[in-house]
Amino acid sequence: MDPLPLKAFGEYIDHGDTIVSTLVTHPLVQDRLRFTRCSIVLQRAVLVSNPPTETMYLRSYFHSTAGGSDFVNFAPTGGLQVAYESDHIWFPLRLTSFITEPASYVVLDVLTPNGIDAGSVPKVFHVANRGKVELDGHTYIITRLEGILSAKEEWPDLRLQPR
Repeated sequence: MDPLPLKAFGEYIDHGDTIVSTLVTHPLVQDRLRFTRCSIVLQRAVLVSNPPTETMYLRSYFHSTAGGSDFVNFAPTGGLQVAYESDHIWFPLRLTSFITEPASYVVLDVLTPNGIDAGSVPKVFHVANRGKVELDGHTYIITRLEGILSAKEEWPDLRLQPR
């Protein structure tokens, strides 16, 4: 692993965070040894904040290339669900700094009992929609955040306080 992502993961672990990973199967391609770059181009998540817990439903979309027009875009079947203790809304944007594509699109649906303050949302995002949704017998205010995060920039993790 490259030193910068390794350092970031080490800092998460030193902070007491737990790392969750999953194996992603690359689609079949001709001459697979030429496909040396694979990066996330869309990060799509639903964040259900119900302090003292948050549940993240994550699905990432990938772009793998052997250079030029020899590429494949793919998304693994299903997604990842992770629940953890948190009194704030959190998403690991810091890892976006390590993508190899020029940018990654990020779409987050944030569900909270009382919504979020749009003024607290980082400038890289815009609030695309707001509404209400019923989930597991609870009513949530849903706020969709959309942003384009450039590669090779340092992005702090998203940390928002619910209302």
